Amino acid sequence: MLAMLVGFLRPAPQTEAAEGLPETPAAERVLILGLIVLPMVGYLAAKMTHGPFVERYFLPTILGTTAAVGYALGRAKPKGVLVAAMFALAMCRRLSESWTSRAK
Repeated sequence: MLAMLVGFLRPAPQTEAAEGLPETPAAERVLILGLIVLPMVGYLAAKMTHGPFVERYFLPTILGTTAAVGYALGRAKPKGVLVAAMFALAMCRRLSESWTSRAK
């Protein structure tokens, strides 16, 4: 996860600007980073104060991760998008297998 965050905050190379892709404003990058990191900070605060940490506190991570993946796929080459699609299909297959094994 740390590698994803570092790669996300890294400025785009000059070759990407030449392809006509708009540069993502720094404010958007910070917002997405905040959405991803917010539940981790909340979890640490809950552990330090011995307070409750409810699962719904992880919901901002869904928005942040989705936006980060969309940003990364928008700048990826076609082979990278293909690899991401194959990974997503493999994860969906594994998830469906775990659901069907629990039903038995």
